[in-house]
Amino acid sequence: MNAEIRRPRIDGAQVIPVVMLVAALGAMAAIEPSVLSYDGLSLILIGTMPVILATLAQLFIMAAGDIDLGLGQFVGLVNVLVASMLTQAPVVCLIYLAVAALAYVLMGIVIEWRRIPAIVVTFGMGSIWLGAALIVSPVPGGEAPGWLVDAVNASPALIPLPIILFVIAGVVSHILLFRTRLGIRLRGAAETPHAAERIGISITRSKAILYSVAAAFALLAGFVLTGITGSGDPNGASAIVLSTVAAVIVGGGEFRGGRVNPTGAICAAVAIGLITSIMAFLNISAAYTSAVEGAILIAALSIRLLGGWMGRRADKGEWG
Repeated sequence: MNAEIRRPRIDGAQVIPVVMLVAALGAMAAIEPSVLSYDGLSLILIGTMPVILATLAQLFIMAAGDIDLGLGQFVGLVNVLVASMLTQAPVVCLIYLAVAALAYVLMGIVIEWRRIPAIVVTFGMGSIWLGAALIVSPVPGGEAPGWLVDAVNASPALIPLPIILFVIAGVVSHILLFRTRLGIRLRGAAETPHAAERIGISITRSKAILYSVAAAFALLAGFVLTGITGSGDPNGASAIVLSTVAAVIVGGGEFRGGRVNPTGAICAAVAIGLITSIMAFLNISAAYTSAVEGAILIAALSIRLLGGWMGRRADKGEWG
């Protein structure tokens, strides 16, 4: 009896971010071998921590089928609130942060309730976040609490803090989305909203939960950014939006809801951050950073489309 054996196919969406990360680390090591040491990894990865957390915030938004173009401004608002007020008026600062997080969740509810494109609402909210940050701190300044600076710059034994943060954040995100009944329902509701509504799942409630988790990661990103920079800047995180979207997509996510990959997104975000560092080592102007990130996004999408096409042909036996 001849049985047809289908050869396993490697999913390019899973492989691309890992290959990118390994290649970026290899390139950095070739330029400066000391980067693979404990201190070297800590130095080159510490600046990517806020971006990783913001990427996970964007990932939960894209898991809801939306995209947040104002995420960077929201992180900047958290940054200036923490730098300007957390030491002098901690209770007031925490109240403001809670109000900002609530407004962020309400934004997602309004998007679903009024059926307004998320790209429009989040772009407009980005201006509101920036305006609020400029009211708090018209110019860069303030000072991060000492305990926050110490925490962000801690040196755990054996493994650098950024790597520990990446692993914990990735595991938590994966468990939330793929290992809990709630996470599975949330992804299903975002991917097939009409079917979800027919079985009684509230799409508005699902989006509110996903936006709540995204707000939590964005708040953490703002805190970590403050600890790294030691001060606040309303525009300090405005440029990370493209990086977060690129990382989620390159990491295996899709613009339609429900299909995201936390591990891949983290690997892609770190790789993109390392590529920026490589450009700095090679004295390439930072003005080209956005162009490079766009090229990476286009290349990754092209590879995924090509891999999907080849996989479909292989399944149909067209390769012989």
